[in-house]
Amino acid sequence: MRIAIFYHDYGTETLDCSRPDLGNPGLGGTQYCFLMLAYFYAKKYINDTIDLFRMKRNETGSKLPISENLNIIECDSLSCFCNLCGNYDMALLNFSFAEEALTMIKDKTAKLIIWVHNWIRGSILKQLSDSQIVKKIVFLGQEHYERYLDDKIINKAVVIQNMYRFSGCRRNNKTHNVVFTGGLIPSKGFHYLAKSWKRIVRRVPDAKLFVVGGQRIYGGKVELGRMGLAEKSYEEYFLKFLIDSNKNLLSSVNFLGVLGIEKEEIYKNASVGIINPTGKTEVCPLSAIEMENYFLPIVSKNTNGLPDVIKNKKTGILFKTRRGFEKSVVKLLTKDKLNEKYGLEGNYFGKKQFDPENVILLWNELFNGVYSGKYSPCYHFTGNNGNNFKWLRKISRFIHRCPLFRNAPSLIQIEGYFASRLRKENKK
Repeated sequence: MRIAIFYHDYGTETLDCSRPDLGNPGLGGTQYCFLMLAYFYAKKYINDTIDLFRMKRNETGSKLPISENLNIIECDSLSCFCNLCGNYDMALLNFSFAEEALTMIKDKTAKLIIWVHNWIRGSILKQLSDSQIVKKIVFLGQEHYERYLDDKIINKAVVIQNMYRFSGCRRNNKTHNVVFTGGLIPSKGFHYLAKSWKRIVRRVPDAKLFVVGGQRIYGGKVELGRMGLAEKSYEEYFLKFLIDSNKNLLSSVNFLGVLGIEKEEIYKNASVGIINPTGKTEVCPLSAIEMENYFLPIVSKNTNGLPDVIKNKKTGILFKTRRGFEKSVVKLLTKDKLNEKYGLEGNYFGKKQFDPENVILLWNELFNGVYSGKYSPCYHFTGNNGNNFKWLRKISRFIHRCPLFRNAPSLIQIEGYFASRLRKENKK
């Protein structure tokens, strides 16, 4: 099989991404996942060929993996990929480029697979469902998938988790270090942690916070704040919770910026990991999987895709309220045996669920199914019915079976409508 993959390279010439199996060198999670897929698939299936269409953000771009059956095709725009994807047995594209790509692809024999790393809303939902060239939609987890269980797009959907190569690095559990990993942008929720930090320190006076991440991990040019951590207004917002009476940064807080594999030392000397405590935008956070590699128990919110990655009261704690968040962090900082137990369970769970040797088999099954045209939908729904009103989506799915309501909007379509209206109102 010949497979085309579109890759938007946010990196620079100093970023060596040639061995993604050794760890994330400092990419955003989505970009890293695309490289992991290309690298491991080409390595295992040597009779298949992968052409990675790289659109660079700058003149040089980062150093990417290559092999006898993994080629880098330089392209200056998405249209280059769209014009050629019909020459391949199938093509894989990140969801964020899908709407534009569907207007550009003229070859109606093209077979497109859309890899969704966020939530699909709005008119693109129907476009993907109706498009003859879109053969499959890949969601990152069961909770991600079930958000669409009453929508027609579920007929094209399949679940394939993110992959991560576990190395089994043990950590030192004798510290009270907390590590937050994520972009310093509102949707990644650092402000939520910042607002609670002083109360956590009152309960655990020697607690230290290490912040891995920044604005530049997601690219784009913005005016940074005085410390160069994040967009100016956002930085000003979260810093007001992290300064003392003299306007100095708390001694317990350390901003480390965007790190590559060197963040291993941070994880090795941490006791608790925190991933996006708002839960917004999260479908299968790679940073959480990365923490499980280091036996770190994780605290995050019980919403969206987080229950697919963090098993509540087994590999970490998923909270519902701010008080629950603070209690969870303090609990894991002060109860060593519980901390150790959750860390061990998280490492075992992560190895089983996200190991590339297992996940790459699912991609091969998908590619073969699209190639042969014999990949049929497989519906499988689970519990956790309170997450995103899943119970109501199940009722809606049942109602949609009735011919009278077959064309009624799904809950995700209704959500998209009101979200769009709200955005328009906010702009007035």
